[in-house]
Amino acid sequence: MSLGYIGNFTLFIAAIISIYGSFFLSNKNFSQRLNLLALSLFISLFLSFSTLIYAYVVSDFSVLNVALNSHISKPLIYKISGAWANHEGSMLLFVFLLSVFTFLFSYRNKNSEFKKLIIKSQNTIILLFLVYILFASNPFIVLENPPENGQGLNPLLQDIGLALHPPLLYIGYCGFSLALSFAVASLWQREIKKSHAETIRNWLLTSWGFLTLGIGLGSWWAYRELGWGGFWFWDPVENSSLLPWLTATALIHSIIVTQKRGTLKGWTCLLSILTFSFCIIGFFLVRSGVLTSVHSFASDPGRGVFLLLIITTITGGSLILYSLRSIDLYRESEFSAHSKEAYLLLNNIFMLTLCGTVFLGTIYPVISQIVLDKNLSVGSPYFNTVFNPIAIIALFFAAIAPSIKWESDSFRKSILRFKYSAVLTLIITAIIILVFNSLSIIEHSAIFIAIWLIINSLHSFYLKISKIGCDISLLSMEIAHIGAGLICISIAFAVGLYEERTTVIKKGEEIQFTDYFIKYNGEKIIKSDNYVARKAEFFIKNSDNSSSYRALYPEVRYFPVEKNRTTESALLTNYLSDIYIVIGDIVDNDSTTIRIYYRPMINGIWLGCILIASGGFLFVLRRRKV
Repeated sequence: MSLGYIGNFTLFIAAIISIYGSFFLSNKNFSQRLNLLALSLFISLFLSFSTLIYAYVVSDFSVLNVALNSHISKPLIYKISGAWANHEGSMLLFVFLLSVFTFLFSYRNKNSEFKKLIIKSQNTIILLFLVYILFASNPFIVLENPPENGQGLNPLLQDIGLALHPPLLYIGYCGFSLALSFAVASLWQREIKKSHAETIRNWLLTSWGFLTLGIGLGSWWAYRELGWGGFWFWDPVENSSLLPWLTATALIHSIIVTQKRGTLKGWTCLLSILTFSFCIIGFFLVRSGVLTSVHSFASDPGRGVFLLLIITTITGGSLILYSLRSIDLYRESEFSAHSKEAYLLLNNIFMLTLCGTVFLGTIYPVISQIVLDKNLSVGSPYFNTVFNPIAIIALFFAAIAPSIKWESDSFRKSILRFKYSAVLTLIITAIIILVFNSLSIIEHSAIFIAIWLIINSLHSFYLKISKIGCDISLLSMEIAHIGAGLICISIAFAVGLYEERTTVIKKGEEIQFTDYFIKYNGEKIIKSDNYVARKAEFFIKNSDNSSSYRALYPEVRYFPVEKNRTTESALLTNYLSDIYIVIGDIVDNDSTTIRIYYRPMINGIWLGCILIASGGFLFVLRRRKV
């Protein structure tokens, strides 16, 4: 019997359970049923997703999804990752992770009316996506005459970065569903208790950390695998993951104010709704066919209509509830214009502005096509021109806020707190301007603000631990801010000082590029079970160290099953900077085309992502002392 029948059976069981949890969970004895309901839903979707994974592992090509996205010769890791490297499988992973968060939330929280409302909301979200999977995106369609070997997997996805990237993103997306359910429950009850805000904050920070890692890993994959030497292309798929990250970052700051001061409750609910809404809006944008992407999963207008209905139901329903009941949450206590609350509110405004900038640039081609009947594209110049200055201003207020007191602060005293960090920042920035005078004004500004953010974060942490001890919650916030500053500095250097060269090089020839000598030593053909590759050999050395060579081996891989090829770059990492080599077409027997890039500080981008995510994870462990 095909594994597809088992998978479909478990999906229908999950749908029945979610229907009960959404509509028939009575008020009588509901507390005894919540955990059992969450556990049952988790087990059924775990069995369903495990069935799909197993079908890939054993190459059960009677399942259409396996036949289209795998091959009998694929390495095991890419057989497994093939389960979510397609539209149908990725949606099943998404729903399974929704059930994981629902189950964990249920078992880690005491029974209450608030918990019941969240579980019912989660079940409704899961039910909507299960209906979508069963009727529009079923990964368990059974073939009557299955092929022998399968069609294979997109070669671009046969990389460890892309094997891990979608699960990390989806963990983040699914965790944000709890934020939306929290908003719905709070609006239904017309109140947000500080204990509820603190509980959801922990789930939010965990999800935000995973989303940060997922975005960073996707950027690292694109940098290594696509052979273009860049880290962010403003592609619709990239943008769709950045949108909920921006609103979630604003939500984190808002919910801290709600938990500590009992204010910004309306903002917290609105941002909770928007964050998860942007997660599912991203699905619609890159899977419906309205936008095209170099690495989108599918283009199916029929599915797009179904997803649009889900978005309308979840987002529209939540916003209607918000419009009816949020007035009860806006009875705020007062705070002055110069207070921590005020600066965190400014953070919300700037983050939403950044989100709107990215969203508008992403959907403008669709608007242009519908309204003006013109095919237009919005590229990097728009995003860099509009997004970067706003992001720098947001970082400026992020540097100020941690040192400002709650409710009200003295403007004069707060300026005095910044005098030493400001002077030190000016000195460091002046040195950078003198040494790297080719950087633009916007890049120097970004470096100045980022350095100030890092110095203020370190200084703020020092002042706090000198008074109350080294609490992990304080350490975590400063680590996240330092990570943001490091990313900003790294981007400024990687963009402002990078160099690129395309040339033809002969075997045995040595060329100079920046401060390096690069010698081409020829290439050879290598064979794998999965591909055939041209593997070149280069020797590279720094001009200041003429006695030491290092070998680099860029490749061009051809995948015969998929009839496609990929470019495998070779990197020489010197601290945070890279020399990046890609080989192109063969010119003759002894010559080949190569592209060489110098990307200073680029690895600081991914180190910064790790620091930001670590800050989020550490905050969840805030009760510990170090």
